[in-house]
Amino acid sequence: MDMFISALTSEGIPALLLRLAITASGQKGGARLTKALSSLGPGGMIGGLITLGVIQAASFVITEETIEWVYTCAIHQMLKDGVSQDEVISRINSYKISSGLRERLRNEAMTYAAN
Repeated sequence: MDMFISALTSEGIPALLLRLAITASGQKGGARLTKALSSLGPGGMIGGLITLGVIQAASFVITEETIEWVYTCAIHQMLKDGVSQDEVISRINSYKISSGLRERLRNEAMTYAAN
């Protein structure tokens, strides 16, 4: 689920940016897309496409890190509120997330509970 959200977000942000550039171009027809792409980055349309690709990659990484941070903060709060470590790990196991993230969150819960 976390990979799906990251992929969805990384596609949506550049699409929204391109849509805004198309709207702001003030042109009609195919010239709208040409003007929008050339205004997004250096080097004309190719530069605009490269800029959108870089924005897509950056938004994927940012979303991926943000999802893990949100889960980690939620785990810390549950442990502060007195939820047992076993219950927290049980909740982590029920989350629809990748196995790698699940393992990192379990380790975080065990480490935080030990302190």
